[in-house]
Amino acid sequence: MPAYKKKIAVSGKSSTELYEKIATGIDYFLSKYPLGKHEVVRDAGTRKVHLKSSMVTLELKCLEGEIHIEGSLSFIAMAIKGKLDDGIDRWIAKTFGSSA
Repeated sequence: MPAYKKKIAVSGKSSTELYEKIATGIDYFLSKYPLGKHEVVRDAGTRKVHLKSSMVTLELKCLEGEIHIEGSLSFIAMAIKGKLDDGIDRWIAKTFGSSA
């Protein structure tokens, strides 16, 4: 599966603020983007959210003022990578009131 990486700056937000919003909002995001049957694992200690499905395997790491997304996309998901990027950017902008 091809690699996927994305860094999003969210100025003025702590890693805890970012993690809490991501951890609670990811289910809503996933309802808008059908990625097949999926599993979400939240780890408050490391401020990471792991998403695994047949189409994607991603780790969202919340740092001070930044979100790092790393993982892999299936070949089918690579075909819609642009839509996925746009969706992530819109979700972050709406959630944190910033531009990604």
